[in-house]
Amino acid sequence: MAAPITNETTVASFAGDGATVAFSTTIQIQAADHVSVLVHDASYNATAKSQPTDYTVSGVGSAGGASVTFGVAPLSGETVYVYRNVAATQSSNFTPATINPDTLEQLVNKVTELGSQLKEITGRSMRLPVWGTGDMELAGDPVDWQDTVLGINASGKLIASTHLLAASIASVSAFAATLLDDTTAGAALTTLGLSAFFKTLVDDADADALMRTIMAEQSEVLHLEGASDQDETIRLASDATVKWDESEDHFDFDKQIYASKGIQHGVLTAATDYTILDSDPDVALVPAGASDRTYTLPDNATNAGRTKRFVKTDSGVGKFIISRAGTDTMGVNGVTSMELWFQDNWVDLMSDGAGRWIVVGTELFIIPVDSRLTTFLPNAGTATIWTDVDYSSRVPAGSAVIEVAILLGATTGECIGNFRKNGDTDESDPQVRVATTRDDGGSSREFSYARVEVDSSRIYEYKLTGGAATKNLWGMERGYQLG
Repeated sequence: MAAPITNETTVASFAGDGATVAFSTTIQIQAADHVSVLVHDASYNATAKSQPTDYTVSGVGSAGGASVTFGVAPLSGETVYVYRNVAATQSSNFTPATINPDTLEQLVNKVTELGSQLKEITGRSMRLPVWGTGDMELAGDPVDWQDTVLGINASGKLIASTHLLAASIASVSAFAATLLDDTTAGAALTTLGLSAFFKTLVDDADADALMRTIMAEQSEVLHLEGASDQDETIRLASDATVKWDESEDHFDFDKQIYASKGIQHGVLTAATDYTILDSDPDVALVPAGASDRTYTLPDNATNAGRTKRFVKTDSGVGKFIISRAGTDTMGVNGVTSMELWFQDNWVDLMSDGAGRWIVVGTELFIIPVDSRLTTFLPNAGTATIWTDVDYSSRVPAGSAVIEVAILLGATTGECIGNFRKNGDTDESDPQVRVATTRDDGGSSREFSYARVEVDSSRIYEYKLTGGAATKNLWGMERGYQLG
């Protein structure tokens, strides 16, 4: 005999993985054609599967439920739905003498299957509450339902009407009503009466795109005083407002506008200490002469992306000093000033707009021999632990790397000179080694150069290692690089 229907399960879903072909359910069925299968992909494109072409069914009459086995495993990203789908037919014909209990039970089971199947379908449907006794049948000619909205009237009756849409726009102005019936964005812009130029602004995705559109029309709508023949970009203050003056056919700005450039044409050469203006050329060629000369940078925040080049052009003993504005800083060490000491030494500084001038161009400058100090530092140093060496009087402010001429001495073994930036924790960056002691027992010396990082105070650290009984180090500045 057939198993009784003991649960109301009518639908089961499974995730495909490209490997699994068998899917077990608790859906109880009386015949293989009492279940159907569909598969949808990640975009909910559904495909109904056929039995037995795509799958076979087992478990007919089983209390445990039916199982579906695919010929090809559903793919990863696909979802499998197995659901009861019983035809609402009854083919048995009984006579008083031919009532078969098993057949009768199957018919009762089929009725139960149909009942649970309908219960599941109605559970996914819109329906009125118990007190909603209105007539749900649409009246009138179905042709009249086209382009209408379904709704329920005050009597609880389902209606298809244009009045619901009309009621929702009844309070808008006559002008707004002319916009609502426009079928395209272009038609709406025409209704608004916008010019062709304004139409190019409306579709810009952000403020930067809008400004680029404006700049494309610069010759017509923006007039810059003192504009050079270079490409320029226009930057507004953060709280600026731009308004279109219809009568004058141009834009009005309520705040200052700035023209930002790369390297401007022209050369800045001031005979005295000088504070650089936003409008000054970006190349400064400075003969310091016999005394120091200081140029103060403009405000970093108002010069974002702008690059300044500074060159000391003469051989005078005066230093060319580049000083910060306000609380701005310069270089990797965050110094407040940088210096150029010798002829044709140069540096390029670019504003990041956030308070720091970044060194984007320079080189290691060799200090002229006649400008180097005549004393060694260290002078026959013997430190075997990290020891500070202060070069603040030997290389310019703002130096990030210095080149040191190194002389190492050793007896009865090897001597290794180790160098690092002050405050660093690296144990060997860089090293200079001296050869082991000669066979005759005498001392050995090695001359070399080391490029060493320094901190904002131009201090580096050194220590001597190796097996030599006596170890010495002599050092002297040879070059510097701002950074």
